[in-house]
Amino acid sequence: MASKARVTFNVLLAALIIENILRFPLVTLINNSFNSTAYRSPEFYGINLQEHNVTTEDGYILKIFRVSGRNCVVKKRPPVILMHGLLQSSDVWFDAGPGAGLAYLLSDACYDLWLGNQRGNYHAKRHLILDPDRNPHFWHFSVDEIGFYDIPATIDYVLKAT
Repeated sequence: MASKARVTFNVLLAALIIENILRFPLVTLINNSFNSTAYRSPEFYGINLQEHNVTTEDGYILKIFRVSGRNCVVKKRPPVILMHGLLQSSDVWFDAGPGAGLAYLLSDACYDLWLGNQRGNYHAKRHLILDPDRNPHFWHFSVDEIGFYDIPATIDYVLKAT
């Protein structure tokens, strides 16, 4: 016969599993959009993202995005660059959704919005010579290189484009 503690544990575990199934139906978990809502959301809500490639002095290729706001009939405001934190990507600026995400708010206010990416994330995992999957030297960088190469290259690119 099972102990009272074991039965209690199993009942609580079953309750947690049932709660999660009711909260996130299986159809939602199988749907691919569940896993990529942050990146899908801007286009879903009418935001236009233009991809641009920035090459740093040390050969890293960074994908940045120019964001066009919805219903901007007034003259564009000055350019604004948003740079994500360490171990993130530019997708983070859309995570809070329309009406709350900083990228939505700035683009809807008709700012010339640019979203930067730092070397090594999935938007910036390219190099002129080094293959990130085969050459470990691709990964030999620190926050110093991000500040010395990535951010200035992004700023210079945006200034030339605007």
